Amino acid sequence: MRLATWLSIWFTSTWEQLHAEPEEQRLRQTLLKILDRLVRRAQADGDLRHDVDAGDLTLMMALLLRPLPGLRAELTQRSVDRYLILMLEGLRAGPDIQGLPPAEIGLADLGGA
Repeated sequence: MRLATWLSIWFTSTWEQLHAEPEEQRLRQTLLKILDRLVRRAQADGDLRHDVDAGDLTLMMALLLRPLPGLRAELTQRSVDRYLILMLEGLRAGPDIQGLPPAEIGLADLGGA
């Protein structure tokens, strides 16, 4: 199964498939644990904002990896490339970052670890 599907929990059919298949659930849990470790390490190193969680990144990637209906494939790919860079730049830690509203999304909110 593709990474986009593992990360995507916005669609009922994907969510149901993940819960119905033990192997898919195991792979998803493994991926979320790896992502959580990467987030914590980047935050400890001072590279990632302190007010985001692995759940935030999971939902952001799920949204980014789902193309808009009717958008040409070439435009979709250009958009993903552009918005991935924009998204990642917005996650960088720094002295002048604007604080986020409360309620970061944690892995527990996503049924994860």
